[in-house]
Amino acid sequence: ASLNEAERELAPKQAAIATLRPLLMSPDFLFRSELGIDGRLTSSEVATALSFTLWERPPDAQLRSLADSDGLTSTEVIATETRRLLEHPADVPALRRFLRELLQYENAKTTFKDAAAFPFHRAGELVDDTEKVVERLVTDHARSGLHRALLTSDLVYVRPSTAKSWNVALSADAGVFMADPTRTGVLTHPSWLVAMSEPDHNHLVRRGRFVRERLLCGEVPMLPGGVVPQIEK
Repeated sequence: ASLNEAERELAPKQAAIATLRPLLMSPDFLFRSELGIDGRLTSSEVATALSFTLWERPPDAQLRSLADSDGLTSTEVIATETRRLLEHPADVPALRRFLRELLQYENAKTTFKDAAAFPFHRAGELVDDTEKVVERLVTDHARSGLHRALLTSDLVYVRPSTAKSWNVALSADAGVFMADPTRTGVLTHPSWLVAMSEPDHNHLVRRGRFVRERLLCGEVPMLPGGVVPQIEK
């Protein structure tokens, strides 16, 4: 862009501010436009929506080319481009983010545990252990059987600092993948169990409600007012 005489006189810092201010204040820079025309998104808006939704980044060259030629107006072309973006599921950030939000094992980082009772607890590392397993399962099963693998696989990732939480005797000096027959899917990982617990004890009701509502899409009704829950012996 050409500079006028006043801009040429600015010091480097002021020149940078003058250059960046219009960019940063532009609605097109701050927000993703989905205004559309006559109720339908424009090709540029479709390209942006597809790319950011699935890849979490601006459109690639092919999407930009289609957007520039107004080529994203038919359902068939949009479906073709969607399949192209999903060709390698393991490389789709939205899938991993969806699984992280669905399974909620990251909540272990914000679940306080009594340091005196659990001096070996390492929440961040336990979450990373599960993250590594999920990454491996997505890579191996993204196109077939991913749901089953997440809920039934005995694959675990254990490191020396988390071995006690896994109840595994680890001889390696670094983290390793291994098969642990005592584990059956992510819902038996320490990170998820901690995320569904209290500071000093487990929370079986919270875990059961998670399965009922998050995985089975059911509903656990609220107790009527004034009713005290009783556990049958």
